Amino acid sequence: TLLYTIKFEFQTMYSQFERQFTDFLRTHLTHLDLKDRNRASEEEVISHLTHHLTDACRGGGDDTRHHGDVIKSPPQQTKDQSSASHHHMFKPTLVKCLKSEELALAHLCFAEELVSAGEHRLALSELGGAIRNCVATQTFRKIVAMRVVALYEIKCIQECEAELVLLKSVCCDDCRNGLFGKSDSIGGNNVQNYQSFIDKFGADSFCSLDSVTRKSVGEIIKKLTKTKTQGLSKSNESSKCSTVPTITDPLSPEYPYVSSRVDIRHSVDRGRHVVAKEALQIGDIVAVEDARTWTLLPDKWDSHCQHCLRLCHHAPLPCVGCPDVVYCSVDCVDADRVHAVECGYMSALQTLPKMVYLAFRTVSVFRRDIIKESRGEETSVDYRQVSELITNLELRTPVDIARRGALAIFLTNIVKELNVFKMCDSTFGTSNSTMGTSNSTMGTSNSTMVTSNSTMVTSNSTMVTSNTNSTMVTGASSVMTCSGRDSTISIGDMTICLGGCHQAMDYKTIYSSTSKLLLKCLQSYPCNAHEISELQIRPEFRYSANEDIGAGVYPFLSLVNHSCNPNVVRHSVGHVTVLRVLRRVGEGQELLDNYGYHYATHTVAERSKALKSQYLFVCACAPCEEGPVRWRLFPEISPSVRFRCAVCRVEVGEGRKKCPRCGRSAAKFINRIRSLEGSVRSIIGSFVGGVDLDIDMAPLIEFLSICESHTIPPFTLFNECQEVLKQKWNLGSNRRQM
Repeated sequence: TLLYTIKFEFQTMYSQFERQFTDFLRTHLTHLDLKDRNRASEEEVISHLTHHLTDACRGGGDDTRHHGDVIKSPPQQTKDQSSASHHHMFKPTLVKCLKSEELALAHLCFAEELVSAGEHRLALSELGGAIRNCVATQTFRKIVAMRVVALYEIKCIQECEAELVLLKSVCCDDCRNGLFGKSDSIGGNNVQNYQSFIDKFGADSFCSLDSVTRKSVGEIIKKLTKTKTQGLSKSNESSKCSTVPTITDPLSPEYPYVSSRVDIRHSVDRGRHVVAKEALQIGDIVAVEDARTWTLLPDKWDSHCQHCLRLCHHAPLPCVGCPDVVYCSVDCVDADRVHAVECGYMSALQTLPKMVYLAFRTVSVFRRDIIKESRGEETSVDYRQVSELITNLELRTPVDIARRGALAIFLTNIVKELNVFKMCDSTFGTSNSTMGTSNSTMGTSNSTMVTSNSTMVTSNSTMVTSNTNSTMVTGASSVMTCSGRDSTISIGDMTICLGGCHQAMDYKTIYSSTSKLLLKCLQSYPCNAHEISELQIRPEFRYSANEDIGAGVYPFLSLVNHSCNPNVVRHSVGHVTVLRVLRRVGEGQELLDNYGYHYATHTVAERSKALKSQYLFVCACAPCEEGPVRWRLFPEISPSVRFRCAVCRVEVGEGRKKCPRCGRSAAKFINRIRSLEGSVRSIIGSFVGGVDLDIDMAPLIEFLSICESHTIPPFTLFNECQEVLKQKWNLGSNRRQM
């Protein structure tokens, strides 16, 4: 009930923000205009909006021009038009959602009944809900022990062994010695990998396992130690995790995850785009790019790893701080540095639209770079690539810019509410950190000593003295950051580190940079972010289809332009996206992706409207230019094959077998296409029917390659071949057996 209340309250608050801002836009910014949108920057938009929002909330107006007249100011407003209703419009209040021991015990009780009935798979689902919500150490140990039993019963030996290591790390000394003894055959020294769980659940020395559960676990340990899993099959899900493919070509020096066989060009009409430096064949891997920031859709939080986005099978690991997310392994638990910012608040944040939430997460990922940028320091390459994505600011209406700018301010206040930059994050003070090391001149515990006798506090300033120097910190917007090992004192809005402190941070500048970045993201992500998908494998394989599980930001992939008849295709492995060649690409030809609107699934009018609305361009690809006479929807595509000369591109009748223009013989290729048709249809039938998913696709690739040059697509068999090939590659990506 509490979870749904929090979600509803935040959703109501977000909806109220949208309604109030629409009214605010009509009342206060009716004369908003951009004099020169080519020169207007996100920083100027944010600054001007903040100026007017602050003025409106105070109940007054200002006729003065601001920031070089980039945006015109609204007319003077009376106090009757003031915004008491707008006062809290941009100041969200988040409620933290905590774990519920009562809910954990309810799940556990139901799971015990299912185990007794032999329904171990259903029991594991209930145990997943229990482990996400449990708080008590005894409950956690009981849940883990029951998961060991259930996993062993369904023959998931690999996951069972991992769960035994977790049990060994958190159980009391009596259980550890009685169940595992001194042998390292189960777990070995890997128990230290579960340090976060040891800290949370490993301190209680009271034995909480009943005799029946303890006996069952003991028998499983003996069997595993004796047999070493001989004769027992691992679960299909565990043994078939997709691996990220590698690029066999030399890599690009500018983009080390892209083949050197492609290059980035720029033109007035195409902008930055990707072309082939040499011919690319069907199936060639062009890029294997990891997302700079990503988000998992809320309906996948309890089934997919929050860090790597892979499917968690039967025994996911919970977050020790909140009931919202799970992880597939202890490595992902330790690697996830973003969730710490959101922990406990995700029930509220899930109400945000996908691209808005992705923009918010970008701040969490790049918070160190934002601090560096506010200080005028050099930022990381990843941050620069994300912040330099095309926003199409010059194509947007003033109202659209103002709406996104206001949303950026709204998100900035969420960042403030969550103390994203004020958190004592140990990543800012490690030996590898560029922001503070043991020898850093920015301040360490060895170079700065603060004592009660050397600290002078006044209403306007704070003097911090040390044995080597003294630092004056003034203003309520400047604070010191520190590592998680150091203690701090707070005076009003000021926080002072008592050891290990680093360079003072000007939060006014930091939050200004944050709003600017958020506005860029809110403009660029709808055009440049990509979906992260998963193949849903149905019992009847022909009905299997991709489903979105998240979204990510890929700077290189965003350079690949759209075509309604693409020559490349994407698929996801975790949050890594692989770009493959779908149709042959000649030297100097452009690589073209599809943004979700294909000629075979959408009419010209539907494609034109959708692309113009979301991506702000008018498509001029062949299917859009030539129209539906040739490029028809899939049910209307002709099954007959039309041949053509590979040189003149002139249609050649099958009976003539010679080009009517140049006289070249086409008999060889026509005969080869006809000879391949039988094997191609057989491959399609076996694959789509689910009879042989590992069938060799070489004849199909050869058929597509010859048809690309010597036929006039589309025709039914050609399109079917492409779809089968895409589905074959999807089998090597994220997938889930339904």
